[in-house]
Amino acid sequence: MTGKLIAAIITITLALVFYTIGVWSEHRSKRLKRMHLVFFWLGLCMDTTGTALMGQIAERSMFSGKLSLHGVTGMLAICLMIVHAVWATVVLVKNNEDSAKNFHRFSIAVWAIWLIPYILGMVIGMGCTACSHKSLLSFRYDTIPPSIPPPAQSRNVVTTLAPFPCRER
Repeated sequence: MTGKLIAAIITITLALVFYTIGVWSEHRSKRLKRMHLVFFWLGLCMDTTGTALMGQIAERSMFSGKLSLHGVTGMLAICLMIVHAVWATVVLVKNNEDSAKNFHRFSIAVWAIWLIPYILGMVIGMGCTACSHKSLLSFRYDTIPPSIPPPAQSRNVVTTLAPFPCRER
């Protein structure tokens, strides 16, 4: 395991800790407070940092043109976290009592969606570390894997859920 990977794992895990503390303490108090906002922003900063580090390590990312389920759900989660943190900031700045009381419903939904790429990342990481089998969690373009016959009407370019080899660790 490289130093960059260890740093990425630590920052992503800190994002989980900060975001979970912020969301669930806000949910339990039934009212948005400044302390919750601090944890939302800390979670977002850690997640963005960890994602950037992971993106430097990954062979497939949003920027390479090779999308993965993990990458797409991760980008969706970060976008939702940004909306969540900005909306929380606006609610507190405007001091809107009704919005502050009802905000926790949105927080739980964003947190639950955020868990999807976190868990996918763990599964992919453990699967690639444990063995050199092929992962089925990435989209490949212009590729027809030998195990999946191409559709009869289109033999040149297909978009499929296709395996790709994990990098050796």
